[in-house]
Amino acid sequence: MLTYLSLRKCDKLKKLPKFVCMESLEDLDLHKCTSLEEFPEICGDMRRLSILNLGSPWIRSLPPSLSGLRELQLDDCEILESIPDTIRNLSVLSILNCNKLETLPNSLFESQQLEYLSINQCSGLVKLPISLGVQKNLGHLEMDRCLNLEKFPSSIRMESVRYLKIIDCPKLDTFPEIKGDMHRLKVLLLHSTGIREVPSSIGNLSGLTRLYLDSCEDLVSLPDSLCNLMNLQLLHLRGCKKLEKLPENIRDLQELYIHDASETAISQPHDELDRNILGGLPEELGSLRELDVNGSNISCLPKSFKGLFPLQYLDVQYCENLNELPGKLPPNLTILYADYHLALKSIRDLVINCLKLCRLGISNCGTVSSEQVTVFLQHFLTTCIQKGRLQMIITCWSYLGMTYASGNTEGKNPNDYYMLELFDLYMYGEEQCCWGIRLEYEKEAMSDTGHPKKKRRSNE
Repeated sequence: MLTYLSLRKCDKLKKLPKFVCMESLEDLDLHKCTSLEEFPEICGDMRRLSILNLGSPWIRSLPPSLSGLRELQLDDCEILESIPDTIRNLSVLSILNCNKLETLPNSLFESQQLEYLSINQCSGLVKLPISLGVQKNLGHLEMDRCLNLEKFPSSIRMESVRYLKIIDCPKLDTFPEIKGDMHRLKVLLLHSTGIREVPSSIGNLSGLTRLYLDSCEDLVSLPDSLCNLMNLQLLHLRGCKKLEKLPENIRDLQELYIHDASETAISQPHDELDRNILGGLPEELGSLRELDVNGSNISCLPKSFKGLFPLQYLDVQYCENLNELPGKLPPNLTILYADYHLALKSIRDLVINCLKLCRLGISNCGTVSSEQVTVFLQHFLTTCIQKGRLQMIITCWSYLGMTYASGNTEGKNPNDYYMLELFDLYMYGEEQCCWGIRLEYEKEAMSDTGHPKKKRRSNE
């Protein structure tokens, strides 16, 4: 008995015969049958057919006799206008590039059996049925690049959903109210949508760990209830151009890392951002470990910033209004990305107080040349060696590319060298050189001329 039939990638196939006496068929694969003009006529009972994978730009409709389907994948069915309402028992539905679909039938969701739903690049999709909002078994929901989607159910109650992704849907301006228990939801992605606000009911997502709001250009505010999400660890805000401030009590989220707040209207640190994100005040903010304000409008960091002992990662590159770092940086800082002028002013603190620093990235903004950055790096490394505290990797970005230097102690006696390999990665190639500094003579020049020696390809 035939249970599985695959005609996958038969791109010359135009027509199939009638399906007669195929009661045993369970899985039919017509993926990328790009010349197939119509779905084969079904004669007889095919209730066992539970899996259908279909990909043809010429098929306009599906037969109503596919009522036994459990898994349906539709790829590049560009003129398919509808899905039969007799298909009621799906657990998996994946739709890609079906641009004539304007909505989905209620019947798809009424059985409450759907577990996985993915809808991508369906530009004709305008609205979704209300019944989608109440799904007991749906664990994964994603919608991507549905450019004309305007209406989502006004409320959702999805007690099993763990992953919810709605991205690149610019006409969707409202996110639904959250009803009931949705504590299983861990990841919520809403970037590049037209939403103006996040509903206060987001505070009900007690299990949420990651929230992505990148490029929500019309988003004007975040609700105070966001601060109820005690498990929230990651918040992306890059490109929220109308967002001016953060919730008052954001400090309560002790595990939170705001990954990127650049290209927003947040001009802090005024009082809120000063207290709630950048630390120092109050003491209970001492759990913040990572801070990325790359490209933001901040003009200063609070003096109390130095007391943020757990902070290990700091990115303040391309902050045009930031003229200096605090007198002392957090002592446990291990990774710092900063503009040249900020690093230059803080070099003493970086060497003396930031004893755990192992990675330093420097951007050369304005009129600073890559040569100046390289000289700074050279001086910084030499000073670190003098203090006996260079630990791992120093990284330096220049205008043309990236400069990468790594430290490695060769041998243990005073006449051995501390080898520093420097890689300049330019657009059209790679240049390498090697610095050798005698451990006994920290101030000794790197070569007779004081310039780095070109690295030889063979062992020296």
